[in-house]
Amino acid sequence: MSVLAGSNGCGKSTVLFACASAYDAPDRAPRDLTPGSLFPDFTSRQPGVSSDARQPTTIEFHYRYRGDRVSMTWTRGRSWKRSFTNSDGQQPERPVYLRTLANLTNPSEVRGVLQLGRKQVETEEVAAGLLIFAHRILPWRYRNMTLVSGPANDLLFAELEGLGETSYSEFHMSSGERSIQFPTLAELSAVRQLSSTEVHALLDGPTPPFLLDVREPDEYGDDLGHIAESVLIPLKELPARVDEIEPYKAGEIVVVCRAGVRSTTAAAILTGLGFGRVSNLKGGMLDWNEHRLAVER
Repeated sequence: MSVLAGSNGCGKSTVLFACASAYDAPDRAPRDLTPGSLFPDFTSRQPGVSSDARQPTTIEFHYRYRGDRVSMTWTRGRSWKRSFTNSDGQQPERPVYLRTLANLTNPSEVRGVLQLGRKQVETEEVAAGLLIFAHRILPWRYRNMTLVSGPANDLLFAELEGLGETSYSEFHMSSGERSIQFPTLAELSAVRQLSSTEVHALLDGPTPPFLLDVREPDEYGDDLGHIAESVLIPLKELPARVDEIEPYKAGEIVVVCRAGVRSTTAAAILTGLGFGRVSNLKGGMLDWNEHRLAVER
């Protein structure tokens, strides 16, 4: 068994998948462990759709197999090609179990996503609020993100700041980036927006809503203050702590942040998790303070 450890984004998956490309696994289809399946690149025939940059790449393996010194090379030009030296062209056999890139469970799913490149697809930019969300939970900064969507699959593209015009697909993202479940623009638009006066009236009613504040701890006690009895769960911690608000799932929930952007994202996430009555405080604590409504500090 081989185990690789390291920090997020350090290249563990790259090394692991490169090693897997060395073997002929008896329980796998012939092309399952080729670099083309393990390091896929997305290209589209449709003008204006993001594509992965294809660069010349070489993966070299040097090992002993059946007593002989063997060298094997995978080289990518227009496609991946394999060559051997000092060998009869036989790869070493070994059972291999891997989860493929993009968090897909097998190479056939990867090939299904790659089929998007031959189809008519739609593209939409990820909402600004979701970029703020990504900046808060990941160590990278993005200019933009684009979702490429087809009838049955979709693929996320990102443009990191400092990489010029280069974008890269979900295939080449680290596990942290791939794990983000971004609400769609439609899901964000569907979030119910309540004004400060409407939320204040609900709080004075017979069944006040559960107030969820998704700002950072330092914001919760800053000059804007917070609404009495609101519960603080920062947006970046929400997926891991959603069980803390499970008791309020059947009731009314109002989500709060500084200006209403992060809270709209949080409301969409909760709705997607089955919370049925989730609303957003439109304008956030900035609007609440403008209306001179009570806060705690």
